[in-house]
Amino acid sequence: MRIYKLNIFNVFVSVLSILFILNNNLEANNLKKQWGNISIELKKTRFMGKNVQLEFIFENLSEEDVSFSSLLQLEARSGEGDRGELDFTHTDCDGTIPPLGFFKCKIQFNFPTILNVVSAQIGAGI
Repeated sequence: MRIYKLNIFNVFVSVLSILFILNNNLEANNLKKQWGNISIELKKTRFMGKNVQLEFIFENLSEEDVSFSSLLQLEARSGEGDRGELDFTHTDCDGTIPPLGFFKCKIQFNFPTILNVVSAQIGAGI
């Protein structure tokens, strides 16, 4: 029979590590904002080292088509202010939102350093 001596610091670090890993894959708090005639809801946020993947649902509240371009209308910054580079190979967020319809947007930003906080801006002319 072996007896293990637990170090409270090691237990604490282990629990925090598990919570951090679980937190990276949890659903966002369904943050919802409105930009003009478009309602935007953040559905998922996933941190992967130096990358972050975001998933939005866009709802067109008008009775006209609305075009959206990820290159022109999305920007992300880390907690330290570094600007993320849009990764086009893992991004599907361009197109037309039909009148009174929905559009699912998945994007990935790559950063120069590992991050755990991101600020995303959506809008024309950012």
